[in-house]
Amino acid sequence: MNGYIKLERNIAEKPWYTDENAVRLYLHLSLTVNFRKRDDVPAGSRMTSIVALSLELDMSVKTVRTALEKLVKSGDVKISRKGKRTMYTVPAQKKTEEDKRENQMIFEGGETLTERAKRLRNQ
Repeated sequence: MNGYIKLERNIAEKPWYTDENAVRLYLHLSLTVNFRKRDDVPAGSRMTSIVALSLELDMSVKTVRTALEKLVKSGDVKISRKGKRTMYTVPAQKKTEEDKRENQMIFEGGETLTERAKRLRNQ
């Protein structure tokens, strides 16, 4: 996967910054959330489970749950449930993607200039 994420300097002032598991989880979620809306999952969010996160990060479920509690408490991660599915949202990444989209020319059908250029390049 190519691209980048925006990481604000004030992350070092977050109450969870000294907890290496919370930092790892925050970075992992920031790197793996959708960068654009897909299906019913908006930009800055992803559908997953605590068990899946624990496997992806090679951390125990309890460690992930504890780190997640810290991130939710500070407002840096939001959790919502859709039926049996759980959506994790990183508001800072959602805002970054919305800002990027706002600054792009959008054609009919919602295609951005960047998306159109890639599509035409691949034809």
